[in-house]
Amino acid sequence: MTKNILAFIFLAGVAACGSLEDRPVNRPPQIIAVEAPAFVSGGDTVRVHTYDAEGDTLSLTWGFYRDNGSSIASSGFSKAFNDSGLNGDAKAWDGIFTGILNRAFLLTQSTPRFHILVGVSERGENPGDAYDIVIQQYQGSGHPPVLSNLVIPDTINTSQITQFPISVRAVDADGQNNIKSVYRITGIGNVYALNDAGLNGDALANDSIYTETVSVSPPPPAGTYTFRFEAVDQEGLKSNTLIDSIVVLN
Repeated sequence: MTKNILAFIFLAGVAACGSLEDRPVNRPPQIIAVEAPAFVSGGDTVRVHTYDAEGDTLSLTWGFYRDNGSSIASSGFSKAFNDSGLNGDAKAWDGIFTGILNRAFLLTQSTPRFHILVGVSERGENPGDAYDIVIQQYQGSGHPPVLSNLVIPDTINTSQITQFPISVRAVDADGQNNIKSVYRITGIGNVYALNDAGLNGDALANDSIYTETVSVSPPPPAGTYTFRFEAVDQEGLKSNTLIDSIVVLN
């Protein structure tokens, strides 16, 4: 009888090991997207979109750092990241964690920009990869313009077209009238204005979408052309820079 009991225990152990081997691996959670202002003076909210394949309860860790790696006090948030539907978070338990930046504190820091290093875990266990958020800042009280949604063709063929449109969205927290100019800079330093006046290919005036119709007549040499897009406001504050390239075929 003793042998039978020992055999049963051994077989049960083997079965248990087999069930552990068959058990799926608990994959670490992921940060799949981040919404953050380009400038600390241009918006309050940072949203971190997370995903976990097993649907585990998640939590975030974060820290503020300068470019040289030195840390900034954790009071960079006036409302800490949460997914509870409170303190600025839109919906509870939807995987989107919301934090409210402490503008007044961050604008006192002696750095032109700062990093928020965000990590996600299953309540401190099985951490996923960290995400580095970079936000610019200005010491003044004004808000620089922010560029986004650049629409530019990847390739053009000058044997088929003589012009093409480029557009970009520009907004200013101090009001759209505070935007002085939105412009494109070529590789050799030439500057061309985009407009939001319903002119030169712009579809609708005053919709925050600035447009330029670029002529390729006479056609330029075939090759790759890289452009920078920037904006400046009435106080001289400059926006973030967007960079993209076009391949020209003849």
